[in-house]
Amino acid sequence: MRAVLIVVLYLILATSSYKTYDGYKMIKVTIGSEKDFLMILDLESKNLLAIFAESRSGNVDVLIEPQHTAQCKEFFKSKGLSYEVMADDVGVEVAKEKRRLLRKSSGATGEFSYDTYHRYDVMSDRLATLAAKHQTVAEIVDLGTSYEGRTIKAIRMTADISSDESDDKPMIWLDGGIHAREWVSPATMMYIIDSILCEQETDKSDKMGELLAKFQIFVAPCINPDGYEFSHEEDRFWRKNRQPSGCKNNKLNWYGGCFSKLCYGVDNNRNWSVDWGRT
Repeated sequence: MRAVLIVVLYLILATSSYKTYDGYKMIKVTIGSEKDFLMILDLESKNLLAIFAESRSGNVDVLIEPQHTAQCKEFFKSKGLSYEVMADDVGVEVAKEKRRLLRKSSGATGEFSYDTYHRYDVMSDRLATLAAKHQTVAEIVDLGTSYEGRTIKAIRMTADISSDESDDKPMIWLDGGIHAREWVSPATMMYIIDSILCEQETDKSDKMGELLAKFQIFVAPCINPDGYEFSHEEDRFWRKNRQPSGCKNNKLNWYGGCFSKLCYGVDNNRNWSVDWGRT
């Protein structure tokens, strides 16, 4: 009985600061032109909805707060845009997922499974374990430090990794976790790493050996660790990083601070000009 009470208390504490999304709706809107899409973008700019899946022709998935639902539905009807409610209460689905994650154990240090979404530290420990186990073909590369002080890690994989010749091989670069809420992205990168090192897809060991003989492969599973952790701890649908990005509506008070609140987050893959870094 005491163990049950401890588990219940843990669940309450773990979810108390988590944004609930109670009453939010996920709606799929059918659009047929660029003009239709721009109208949806305009609603997003007015904070009436948030676009989740973008498309210039076809469907657009949008998340709508309870207080804006009626207004958005009326807008869709007035513009002849058909829509379908995909989730009537997003908060219910978020709570279900949170409970599933809390019930799952991450296992021993360095172990990794694909029946749940793991935290950033678990992924980092897995990379270290793989590099130690496959020393002739794998090594850890530190890419830098995030705003909140987390080390952003990648793993380099190639045959005869300690040789000078390995540095001259053509490079393949893969990264995931740019958008914090897209948890499947880091998990996919981890599966690719496990497959290349034959921890998964063991029947393809010969092909993986040929690949490593020809290329050096860098994989960074999660290059937005701050946002990823925030999406686990505070807000399931957080997308950006956690670096302060200015005051809301750019309004400052008399003392040089923010008039209402400080905004956080930069979208990591929309933070440079077109053709940035071209060589």
